[in-house]
Amino acid sequence: TTFYYELGIAEVTPGGVDCNELSSKTMQSSKVNGLYFIGEIADLTGWLGGYNFQWAWSSGWCAGQVVYITLLHFFSHYKKTHRTDQHHL
Repeated sequence: TTFYYELGIAEVTPGGVDCNELSSKTMQSSKVNGLYFIGEIADLTGWLGGYNFQWAWSSGWCAGQVVYITLLHFFSHYKKTHRTDQHHL
């Protein structure tokens, strides 16, 4: 049986971004490129007892890896296209 309480006393609240609209590998939105949703903002409900923490950490790690690789590629390209041997004050 599922019980719903007022938001002020609830331990679990349903709702959030539909998981069908997120990549299960990267947590990226299928509607907006470069937009990631992690943790409890996703419409996902689990058992009490720390599972929501695990979900927050795991989904954050997945999204973080993609953002990290994206930034590495961006800055690698940036260094190649911008001279770094000139010193500016």
